[in-house]
Amino acid sequence: MPSIVTWAKFKDRQSGQDFIHLNTHFDHRGDVARVRSAQLILDKLAILSDDLPVVVTGDFNITPDTDAYATMTSGLDDTKFKSESLPHGPDGTFGGFTVELGESTDRIDYVFVGAGVKVLRYGVVSDQWNGVYPSDHLPVLAEIKMLSR
Repeated sequence: MPSIVTWAKFKDRQSGQDFIHLNTHFDHRGDVARVRSAQLILDKLAILSDDLPVVVTGDFNITPDTDAYATMTSGLDDTKFKSESLPHGPDGTFGGFTVELGESTDRIDYVFVGAGVKVLRYGVVSDQWNGVYPSDHLPVLAEIKMLSR
């Protein structure tokens, strides 16, 4: 299945630090495709980043016990575990659209960061309205700070 990654170079307004942000959506069927996608992202970051801080977000369709997650975390940090404060919200990020399905434990959406990024807070937002989530995935938030080089 086709997958995509979008990237851009930004400048943090507070620190003046340039950084690279990638957003992706991995294949939901192929284990090999997800591992190769993770490796491709790390390879491209080595070229694109020019030693700048990086932030990688998206629907990775991987859980922390997979080879693709191990590949991602071989070069980037999972903000949930780098956060200076305790994580907020449920562990799972795939909830379906309705609350009645119960709380998900499937964490498949992530914010990863590279060196030069401090993670202040991490959370998964489980707000709903009349028993319905705004999406089939719960938003993952990370409050980060770019460190000066």
